[in-house]
Amino acid sequence: MSQRDKTSSSTSFNEIVPPLHNSNTITKFHPISHTLITITQLILSTLSLLYIPSSNLLDDPVKCLNITTITLFFVQFITELSRWLLYLQEDGIETNKSIKAMFKNLIENKGENFAHALWITLFGAFMFHLIAVVFGAPAIDPESIPEKLIYYTTVSTVIGAWLGAIVIPLDWDRPWQMWPIPCVIGGFIGHVIGSIISLFVCYFGGE
Repeated sequence: MSQRDKTSSSTSFNEIVPPLHNSNTITKFHPISHTLITITQLILSTLSLLYIPSSNLLDDPVKCLNITTITLFFVQFITELSRWLLYLQEDGIETNKSIKAMFKNLIENKGENFAHALWITLFGAFMFHLIAVVFGAPAIDPESIPEKLIYYTTVSTVIGAWLGAIVIPLDWDRPWQMWPIPCVIGGFIGHVIGSIISLFVCYFGGE
């Protein structure tokens, strides 16, 4: 094969196969798209905590949180997945076709493959992160846009829940002082603040 044929073959291959992202190289921030996703996420999170559960958080926190936890999981999963779709579209991957195929497969297999893939993803992500940190990867230094959006929101949520616990031992005798209500409210407020902070950090620190 001549050098020209090799060059032509390499060029055609690169045109067919879209480049794959290294997560640490995703530094381009989409202000409007990410802001809309974050606003949608916060609205759905508020509905999941205060309006969707049949029991009020102050009246029956355990029953309320049983429903809230499930709905929040899907809210976070779908909204964060939509963030990644922004970068898949940017790479030229046929996301619409992929999404249709995913839902068709989900319906045909009654969710079995989805549950199996979800378990592998959660366990695999934890183990991969643990191994990566052991071999020198930064544990608390997010570099890419998706990492920053998740990291600052998570840290702020944990801090908010921790600060919320301060009012539990105080002798104010208020119904909202009962555990775990202050932690839930503090975590929710921290999540809102962290979501806003992460947008500002990505806006001023991205491309």
